[in-house]
Amino acid sequence: MPKGAVSQPWSAHARLLPFLEQASLHNLIDWKTAPNNFTTRPDVAALRLGSYICPSEINDRSRITPQITYYPLNYCFNEGTWFIYDPATDTAGDGAFAPNRKMKPSDFTDGMSNTLGASETKAYQANLWDSNKPTTLNVAPPANVAALTAYLGGTFDQNGHTEWVEGDVHETGFTTTFTPNTNIPYVNGGITYDIDLTSMRDGESITLPTYAAITARSFHNGVVNSLLMDGSVRPTTNAVSLTVWRALGTRAGSDINNE
Repeated sequence: MPKGAVSQPWSAHARLLPFLEQASLHNLIDWKTAPNNFTTRPDVAALRLGSYICPSEINDRSRITPQITYYPLNYCFNEGTWFIYDPATDTAGDGAFAPNRKMKPSDFTDGMSNTLGASETKAYQANLWDSNKPTTLNVAPPANVAALTAYLGGTFDQNGHTEWVEGDVHETGFTTTFTPNTNIPYVNGGITYDIDLTSMRDGESITLPTYAAITARSFHNGVVNSLLMDGSVRPTTNAVSLTVWRALGTRAGSDINNE
């Protein structure tokens, strides 16, 4: 996303297309002409990419809106602990992926084998976005689910992780604020949902920072599958300690996973 401007940024998933034998699809995207928004290619946004869908996903279906049709995904990239991006200072979070950043192996001082690259999420995830809280930098991640309630608000919908083309964290990212499959209850219309939270959608403001509690979730019993930056894949249980999970989420936190 351009610093100092709002945009609808393309996802890291779109940038990976040539490595998934999808070079012809990648070539449909104009990467050079601004504004370089995914909304300019509705034909790309509507496509189902099987590589991004878990066989266990129960909502493997298009999301149709009056403006554009999208397709969901289940494999999302690690954007760190809680803080994602501040457009005013161009400060990025501590994950393997971050807005306006190109990471090199040397950036992963914790080690590639000790840093999450990706994990699982659920399509059509209930979420709150643009709560506008917190509004300042250096706000510590909530210690538990109860502490997150101070930041709830904004718009509620059930469309998280339904746009594989979009670079916003609530669509193609996750954070390690809470351990896998942690339930975050929120009542809307008399129904209790398990939600994610984004303080401000990245790319939608030039002044407000983005914080996000986007939990890794799956339909597997007690685990999510996680990709580490060294290319290895392993199951991570719901019982993993929060300290270890957050350590795995940082690329340069001076913390080593010993589990």
